[in-house]
Amino acid sequence: YFRDDNHIIYYSYGKPYGTNAGYFLFDKTSGKSELIFSHISELAEKETINGFDIHPTQNKLLIPVVYASKSPMILEYNMDSHKTDTLNAAFDSQNGQRICLWLNYDKTGNQVLYCLYPRAVLSDYGFIDTEIGILDRANLSKRILDVNTEAGGKSVSIFSSWSPDDKHVLFSSAPLSLHHHSIGAYSLYILKNVNP
Repeated sequence: YFRDDNHIIYYSYGKPYGTNAGYFLFDKTSGKSELIFSHISELAEKETINGFDIHPTQNKLLIPVVYASKSPMILEYNMDSHKTDTLNAAFDSQNGQRICLWLNYDKTGNQVLYCLYPRAVLSDYGFIDTEIGILDRANLSKRILDVNTEAGGKSVSIFSSWSPDDKHVLFSSAPLSLHHHSIGAYSLYILKNVNP
């Protein structure tokens, strides 16, 4: 939802696919959609899901730009000025394996919760774990969170989200077998007190 119950911002890969892809504002009253920002990542629908977010107080979109074999980047699009700002946060793709990005502003817009995950997270095979962290919007410094849920092993985590007070992080996590290159069943977890 965007500012009220009648407007929704959504992402579309286009109809037909690749045509007129981007972020749209849907008006429930009129039933019409308006293109806000034209965009499609290099990986397109293979990014698993387009993990964008809407700024809590400003008319801005936080957009993940995903590539086929290198680290993603973040764009911030201002819907009022129609200008984009590249947030030069350095992400470690682990040689092109960890390339997808899910983003969430906190309730002030001063912090961004990010989830940097491998492309195959919704399949039953995997080769690398996930990085979840908090990005300071002012200076782009990162604080990587310990979200490993497998004692003595590794896990794959997806779709992290802030609690309403921004103190805790909710995420889904599954065990990762590096020996068998397999991903187990996902469960919900809460990482508590990430912000005092």
